[in-house]
Amino acid sequence: MLTVTELLHPAPSPLWRLVKQAGVDHVVTLLDGGEQLWRWPLPGRETEAPAPYVVAPPGERPALARLQARYRDYGLELLRALQGCGGGGAAVHRGVPR
Repeated sequence: MLTVTELLHPAPSPLWRLVKQAGVDHVVTLLDGGEQLWRWPLPGRETEAPAPYVVAPPGERPALARLQARYRDYGLELLRALQGCGGGGAAVHRGVPR
């Protein structure tokens, strides 16, 4: 079975509602405060050097739970939160961060 997902920035944006309207129910995100988010270009500011983005440890259970709740508020299910350069991710299974 194929699950259609969308890679979204962890900060809510109009795209979140558009994705849901397009029939996408599952998302993959960057960890809020993770290394890859620091490299993510902001719309309209693609040519600027990124500023460091630092928050509490992004891979901790409370941080993942906040991300899940944020997406759930928009009717989306978080499948994976990507971290670092290794290409891995913090797995989220049935609403419980692992």
